[in-house]
Amino acid sequence: RLGANEAPPAVVSMFLGEELTDILTAIENDTPYSAAEKTVMKLGVHILPKFTRDTTDRNRTSPFAFTGNKFEFRMLGSSLSVAESNVIINTIVADELRSFAEIIEAADDKKAAIDNVILSKSREHSAIIFNGNNYSPSWAEEASKRGLLNLRTTPDALPYLTSPENVDLFARNRIYSSVELMSRLEILLDKYAKEVLIEANTMLEMSSRQLIPAVMEYTSLLMDTLSSRHSAGFNFKSAPEKVLIDKIDPLSSSMITLTDSLKAVIAECSSLETAKEKADFCRDKVIPAMSALRKVSDSLEEIVGSEYWPIPTYADLLYGV
Repeated sequence: RLGANEAPPAVVSMFLGEELTDILTAIENDTPYSAAEKTVMKLGVHILPKFTRDTTDRNRTSPFAFTGNKFEFRMLGSSLSVAESNVIINTIVADELRSFAEIIEAADDKKAAIDNVILSKSREHSAIIFNGNNYSPSWAEEASKRGLLNLRTTPDALPYLTSPENVDLFARNRIYSSVELMSRLEILLDKYAKEVLIEANTMLEMSSRQLIPAVMEYTSLLMDTLSSRHSAGFNFKSAPEKVLIDKIDPLSSSMITLTDSLKAVIAECSSLETAKEKADFCRDKVIPAMSALRKVSDSLEEIVGSEYWPIPTYADLLYGV
């Protein structure tokens, strides 16, 4: 889901909503807090019971949102287990609670210590609080100014698993050792590269053995029809078959070239030794090569007759039963 298409973008921020944000603001400014007044929801139907409107609100673009009585973590990949994310989040929470406890337990005035912890942590981490539209381009710029990471690809994000501060986090909480983290990093990078290469090889097979032959067959049909027109004495220069051939010809040539390019980058990636090299190469070379071939294939799909196209079209996928 991660990728800002139908999911939160890669910048990790926290949505608190108006009520919780106002509470923290009051604490930071040392001012009284006035609770938001509860209102009745307008349902438009008078015979239904009246419901009190929740004083918090929702933000479906936020990766980490407070939704009334809980936080929702919305950045888990659709194919991933929730277990690993839970391990990481729970480790972070446990580590912070322990640091709170050490400060509070060592203080003579417990209440003052609690107030100071809340105030200092609120100010220290205010950069991650964002209640606006996370899809907005302006947020990416603002997040960069706040020093927040924007790790848009898997190979960008995974190395942070073994950054010194994270190794120390897991080690002091006796969750993972540095060796275990290195092992997980290696496995995850290798898994990413293998999955991309499987997809790339599948695309190569489809292009070479299905799409290119289909385009050639359709072009051959158009050529035969055009030849028949010419033989019958019709003007073939403005014939609709020629218009289509003129559109198809450069695209089909491009498809053959891009298919060969994809085959070359797959071979080059397979020759690399380390998982990190392969993952980075997949991100930088293999996926762009696949995207270029995909773009040409999409253009040809709009021209080639559907009965000649060997795989389901977008229309088939969207509207077919």
